[in-house]
Amino acid sequence: MKKIKKIFIICCFFMLPSCSALSSSTPAPTLAVVNQNLQAELIVEGKLVPEKDIKIVSMVSGKIEEIFVSENQIINQDEIVIQIEGIEKLNAQIQSAKLELLKARKDLEKLNRTAELEFNNAQLNLSQAELDLIKAKEAYSPFDSSNYQEKIDNAKIDVNDAEVDLEKAQDNFEPYKDLDQDNLLRKQFEKIVEEKQDILDKLKRGRDHLIQSRELALATLNLSETAVDEARYQFELKQDGPDKDLLELVNAKVEAAQSNLDASEYLLRTIQIQSPISGKVVQKFVDIGDQVVMGQPLLVIIDDTNWFVETVDFTELDLTHIEEGDRVLLKADAYPDLSIDGEVESISQWFYEKSGDIHYQVRIKVLDIVPEFRWGLTFEVTVP
Repeated sequence: MKKIKKIFIICCFFMLPSCSALSSSTPAPTLAVVNQNLQAELIVEGKLVPEKDIKIVSMVSGKIEEIFVSENQIINQDEIVIQIEGIEKLNAQIQSAKLELLKARKDLEKLNRTAELEFNNAQLNLSQAELDLIKAKEAYSPFDSSNYQEKIDNAKIDVNDAEVDLEKAQDNFEPYKDLDQDNLLRKQFEKIVEEKQDILDKLKRGRDHLIQSRELALATLNLSETAVDEARYQFELKQDGPDKDLLELVNAKVEAAQSNLDASEYLLRTIQIQSPISGKVVQKFVDIGDQVVMGQPLLVIIDDTNWFVETVDFTELDLTHIEEGDRVLLKADAYPDLSIDGEVESISQWFYEKSGDIHYQVRIKVLDIVPEFRWGLTFEVTVP
């Protein structure tokens, strides 16, 4: 870095009075001074940089399968420059993800297309459920009465009485149970036990029938009420379009399928690398067959549509001499006879301290492009 301040001083000179020998009086001498003219010139150094420069690094680890560019080659944005192994498997994943996305979108399309039909069906189901509920209430009504409860209570009493009678018959039979089976007394008391058992069984069936009939009617009523609640819920879901629950589920499937596709396509871009800009390949770090790791540099690409000179030689005091939009004179160290116009594009807001001075970065646009330009050339920047 160099900085030179040149001060050009135009010297002052004195004009002496001329005397007339013939004059009878001598006038006082006068001093004529030409005003001092101070002209300053600020000169700093900078480096030539392209409008953009991109270092492409590997986003995955693997083997370089193909390199589609060479150094100094002009390429377009999104052009494939390098391919890492694994493209066949990834393409299969992408096709599978596209199929899942297509299915999910078809389901969503069908859900929207059949929304009105589903709404009509839901309305019909609700009406049928409400009708079934009316019938269930009517069927349960006879069971939900004091008379029917009295029948059950009486049936329970009859069963209890029959159980007592059976126990008595069994007690009466007890002394004769070990006699010969052909014994008349044994047969008589055994027959009484069997008759009492038959009566008890019949009464139990009657009692259970009464109870179970009411429980069945009540269960039918409860089921009908639940069916109405569910039918009403389904009806409300479909009132404003497709079923809200199904719509949420299908939308989630679409989003998941789209995410899988996006992830697969992102992975594809990590192994089938495209140039993010149009420009020129200026450096290639790898060859076909090389093993690379994540973060390893692969290529450097520049956009040399425009060139700029960047310098950090301007101090805070120097900033009083320039502002954005000012014209400056540029000279390359390698081409001292070449003078080029430049224009101050930006003055950074950040700073750094060096040798006790505060420095700022200044970016100057080169207004005249010449074929000799190379990234990194040293330029002398002259600020009038």
